[in-house]
Amino acid sequence: MLRRTLRLVIVLLVLATLSLQAQTIATPEEFVGHPIGADKKLVRWEKIVEYFQLVARASDRVLVEELGKSTLGEPFILAIVSAPANLQRLEALKEIQRQLAYPYALDEAAADRLIARGKPVLLITCNIHASEIGSNQMSLELIHRLATENSPFIQNILDNMVFLLVPSFNPDGQIMVVDWYNKNVDTEHEWSSMPWLYHKYTGHDNNRDAFMLTQVESQLVTKLLYQDWFPQVYLDEHQMGAQAARIFVPPFQDPINPNVDPVIWAGNNLLGFAMNAALHDKGLTGIAHGQMFTAWWRGAFLMEAWWHNIVGLLTEVASARMASPLEQEKAKPGVLVRRPEMTYEEFMEALERDPTKPIPAPRDTVSRANYPRPWLGGTWRLRDIVDYELVATYALLDAVANHGVTLMKNHYLMGRRAIEKGKKGDPYAYVFPPEQHDPGALAKLLEVVHFAGVEVHRAEQAFKVDDKEYPAGSYVILLAQPFRAYVKDLLEVQKYPDAKQMPPGTMRERPYDVTGWTLPLQMSVKVVEVKKPFEAELTKLDAISPAPGRFVRAEGRRRAPYGYLICPKANNKVIASNRLLKAGAEVYWLTEEVTLDNATYPVGTLLVRGRN
Repeated sequence: MLRRTLRLVIVLLVLATLSLQAQTIATPEEFVGHPIGADKKLVRWEKIVEYFQLVARASDRVLVEELGKSTLGEPFILAIVSAPANLQRLEALKEIQRQLAYPYALDEAAADRLIARGKPVLLITCNIHASEIGSNQMSLELIHRLATENSPFIQNILDNMVFLLVPSFNPDGQIMVVDWYNKNVDTEHEWSSMPWLYHKYTGHDNNRDAFMLTQVESQLVTKLLYQDWFPQVYLDEHQMGAQAARIFVPPFQDPINPNVDPVIWAGNNLLGFAMNAALHDKGLTGIAHGQMFTAWWRGAFLMEAWWHNIVGLLTEVASARMASPLEQEKAKPGVLVRRPEMTYEEFMEALERDPTKPIPAPRDTVSRANYPRPWLGGTWRLRDIVDYELVATYALLDAVANHGVTLMKNHYLMGRRAIEKGKKGDPYAYVFPPEQHDPGALAKLLEVVHFAGVEVHRAEQAFKVDDKEYPAGSYVILLAQPFRAYVKDLLEVQKYPDAKQMPPGTMRERPYDVTGWTLPLQMSVKVVEVKKPFEAELTKLDAISPAPGRFVRAEGRRRAPYGYLICPKANNKVIASNRLLKAGAEVYWLTEEVTLDNATYPVGTLLVRGRN
């Protein structure tokens, strides 16, 4: 009797604590002073960061980490959400993820034991394109509900997964577009586009930086994905044009990339339809899948996940005019303009159209399997974007929690298959001879693939393959590794499929985005594909060292120091010359060939002199 009474007291105390915790965390509306998604209201980045930190201090379900600083020095944050018991063993859960991602010595029975102790991991990133502001605003309501609600639905999510949330992939751009909108709201310029890029260096194309990793934000998310957490699922939340569908969810449109494991497409179907079903259950309209966005190209971060055995997902929600409502003329059901995509001329005309007037009616209102309840036009608000994204996000959280064992097992199996496939060859390895036109370009290529989780080796002694000898110091990427598909797809030549070889109407004839990304060709790096297994003394590298370089001192006629020469072959000469100019040096191009100490320096060599 006493034991039963104690149990009841403990339960009541826990419930009272949870209730108090929920009461002490202000709602997003209370915190910012207006409903999230309200017309003409946007929350700026520093306020979002402040709210996430407030929730983390008050809730034992949420941790907030600053992963680093953005390009302009803003905090780049990650929220980790799970049940308190899971958060207390995060390092153990991360180690399980790493072992499943690199399963060299992990047989199936050992993997099953790890999976039984682990939890599936989902990463969601928001707002990589700063003008696509809805998911960033939505994240406030999302984090509050996960931190405070005690329903069986939320508890199931917390108990059975680890959720990683990046509320803005582009904090600098978020601040820019919010400030520009707030400056112009309720003026004649309310609908104007910001007259500068919303990322200092890349603008809208920060989402094409997923394999070159030139930006600090790209590096922070890539490290999160392929060095720290190795999630099973990754969703990147975007917005699109407002002419047609209200939201796109996977599966994607053909063609598919041939190097991606088919299990990825199965995962896209499973989780995409979970979001799809939830949106329809809410009675929402304009939900599309299997169209517009293809499964071919790489460059976007969610797509890089495919080649890392991670189910990469995309949502694209129709945009409003930032936080101002958008009006669209109504269409009747069953309408189809045979050319639903806008031509360039129509696009330019649309840009010049009076923004205070409704945009033209939807061109496609035909019900079909991948678009059963078309959007017919009307008013579209920021709050609509938030609502659609919340429904899709909760559905994905629920699906990952409920299918965790399957997702973790598939993650392991894809890695094992990649290793075994690589051992058989065709290709077996890619070999990079140390003598290169631009050694710095080789170092950069190896650096970016290594940063994305690829294992790189260096030959300690010369070795021979197919009667060709490679010197000591050659770099070797063996394909018997879990991210085999990533290596192969980046180093081989791409051939976009011919639509005539597919059933009519099943494939996008023109590529959605970039069609080729072969790094050796783009970077002028010599690489040899080796198809058959070979023996060599190789050392696995923990880091990629910069290519060694040197300056050549050029002296005047009286042997007085005259300057330094930099060979024009290296791409890094551009970086060097800009830094030297910034430091006050004088930099010249040689306009004729020069020979010094039996070495010849061609036209275009840089001559650098200090300023007196």
